[in-house]
Amino acid sequence: MQAPVAIEEAVALLRATGSSFNAIAAELNRRGLPGPHGGRWYGASVHRLLNGPQNSGQHRCTERCRLQERPCSQSPTPQQ
Repeated sequence: MQAPVAIEEAVALLRATGSSFNAIAAELNRRGLPGPHGGRWYGASVHRLLNGPQNSGQHRCTERCRLQERPCSQSPTPQQ
């Protein structure tokens, strides 16, 4: 997931102040910001946003990623 810049900035600021992943998720939900799949934020979602492969320059497309209705741009095109 590529989070909007506003969400990334909010998460980075909250993390810099020492907030836990769960506290950041609660704050994002309180603000009404959509989670990675359009729903709620969870501590694990925040952790993935901050530490995921997209932030290290790598992407590991998983089976779940490939099966999404709109797979990520890194997903291989299905063989026809």
